[in-house]
Amino acid sequence: MSTKNYPYALFSYAACWNAVNCFYSEDQGSNWTQFTDAQQSDYEGGWRFIQFGENIGGKEEIYIKIEFTDGTPQIDDPLVMGYAAAPINKFVLNTAISSAEAFFSEAGIDPAYCINDLMDFKNNDIAAAQTVADNADATQTEVDAAAATLNEALDALKAKKLDFTTINEAIATADAKMAEAGYADSYTPESRSVMETALTAAKNITSTGCVTQEEVNTAATALNDAVSGLQNVGIDGSEITGIKLYPNPANDYIKIDGIEGETIYIVTVDGKTVKAINNYNGSTIGISNLTSGVYSVVVGDKTISFIKK
Repeated sequence: MSTKNYPYALFSYAACWNAVNCFYSEDQGSNWTQFTDAQQSDYEGGWRFIQFGENIGGKEEIYIKIEFTDGTPQIDDPLVMGYAAAPINKFVLNTAISSAEAFFSEAGIDPAYCINDLMDFKNNDIAAAQTVADNADATQTEVDAAAATLNEALDALKAKKLDFTTINEAIATADAKMAEAGYADSYTPESRSVMETALTAAKNITSTGCVTQEEVNTAATALNDAVSGLQNVGIDGSEITGIKLYPNPANDYIKIDGIEGETIYIVTVDGKTVKAINNYNGSTIGISNLTSGVYSVVVGDKTISFIKK
């Protein structure tokens, strides 16, 4: 007994000439189901008539297998009736391509995505799907697979988007700090240099998505640490060893440790003396009457600066 297989197509009915049994498969031939007596019947001249649409739910894609009694079909094609090519539905694929192209256009101006990843997506994933969509001979299985593959690639690309929330907040804080009045005179050059270097690095990180999330987080942490590490001029004793002025910045008063019995002068940045105290004994010095700005306390040949709020 011989068989002949027919690729999947849209069958409404068929007639098998001189066939003993007819089978159908919904999984491209992996599993076969024999038509029952109710689904196939003898017809005049040795034909066995099969009605698909009503008896198997109108499946659009099935395989047909026919067993013959003599091993050799006596006509060129024993399946002679009701055969029509299955229409290929490319709606899902075309929709996936449109969505992918729209995403590419939008993400192309978002630095949270790496341009290299975006170009690979366009030139490889979208292009491959478009090739299948343009192929008039593509099967439904190939079309469906292309749509699924493109959607998976799109999901994978979206998952690569970097989170710039923390680093953008750090940049905003650092920019605000630099915009403060008296910024350059308020903090030591060394600490300002550290912060400004970290700020430049952070801005460079956010200008391209071709970095890792770990690199973004590291840059954000470094910038926040640099902002926190800004040192007020003179507070750490770096300019006058053993002398400490506080609070700094100050509003109503300042106090100086490490000086006793000496004359101190409070002068403006242009060298004008606004207050002089003889035989300073460590008490608080009122400054509420001074205008806001940067001042210096001069003790002999030593100078320590502070900010009046």
